Amino acid sequence: MALLSDSQAEFTKDIIDQLSEKDLDNLLKVLGAETQEKPIEISDTYYDLLRLCKIVKFVFDTGCSTTLTMPDVHNMLINQRDSRLSISLAHGKTSVSAAKHGQLISYPIGADAAISQPLKIAVDTVPGLNQSLLSFSEFYEVMGYNVHLAQPYDHVQGSNSNHNFSGMYRRQPDTGDWIDKIPFIYDSVNHQWIVELVISKDGKQAKSLGDILTSRRFRNNKYSRKMSKAMSVSVTDVPTVHALLATLTASMCHQDNRYLGRISHVRC
Repeated sequence: MALLSDSQAEFTKDIIDQLSEKDLDNLLKVLGAETQEKPIEISDTYYDLLRLCKIVKFVFDTGCSTTLTMPDVHNMLINQRDSRLSISLAHGKTSVSAAKHGQLISYPIGADAAISQPLKIAVDTVPGLNQSLLSFSEFYEVMGYNVHLAQPYDHVQGSNSNHNFSGMYRRQPDTGDWIDKIPFIYDSVNHQWIVELVISKDGKQAKSLGDILTSRRFRNNKYSRKMSKAMSVSVTDVPTVHALLATLTASMCHQDNRYLGRISHVRC
């Protein structure tokens, strides 16, 4: 690379000093591009799992004694039969009859999800249901689950991650450790706790898709999106970045050469 003259170096320095914040930001993005992670590759298996499984958002409802879902999960039910359930509404004496009863093989989505195997949940389907409701009854009475709700980022000095966890969990009998976690997400708009489950007739498929979605969600949060944006350069800015990088490199090389030249004239 040809070195710049003194006048060219000073001119280059002036250009860099006058760069806009956007141009400097783009230049820094390129300099740090080597640390950027490669995007997650999506294989055909991922799309196959989306076709074979279904993602259901449940509202966690401690006032509901039975888990209720919409009829669109009928093809996922195992041990399916006609339901004998009659649901009493909160107001008046009106009741609604459920359509089908069965079990859903499910796996939770979320960074805190850590269950050892897919769950088998008893459900009844209800025509006209606005939201799927996840009852705590079966989890508490049959599966031995506890529930814990925490304020977001309510960090306590010296505490472990359990204090920040919102969701259901079981305890390891011999150690008391929290295991088989099922995370909740708080919907501040509707003031509800949401549980997202992948359902499928095949537990392995449900777990595979649940793990993929959890990994993608972990990378697709507010922080990671901000970092990704900070580490990327738009197509329209590429020529500017290349010019800036070349100018900066030439200027640095020239300064190094002048420094070495001064050293060579020093006598011991």
